[in-house]
Amino acid sequence: MRAETLLKTVLPDVDLNDPTDIDVAIAQRQANAKDSTGEASSNIKNEYEAEQDAQLRSMITSTGQLDLDEHGRWDFHL
Repeated sequence: MRAETLLKTVLPDVDLNDPTDIDVAIAQRQANAKDSTGEASSNIKNEYEAEQDAQLRSMITSTGQLDLDEHGRWDFHL
């Protein structure tokens, strides 16, 4: 009885008398969970990379920049 209640809570539209229906519902739920987990980790990675880029740009701006002029000499700019 508890198992039935739990299954109805997690998968409310599943016919518990049809095992193929249960298998399909579980497979769909697992696929949806994988998709949402992949998107979340991708978003976190993109946010981290954007933060790192911003820090790097800030460091470059505050330290200046070396450029090679047309005569092959290094020129420093703030």
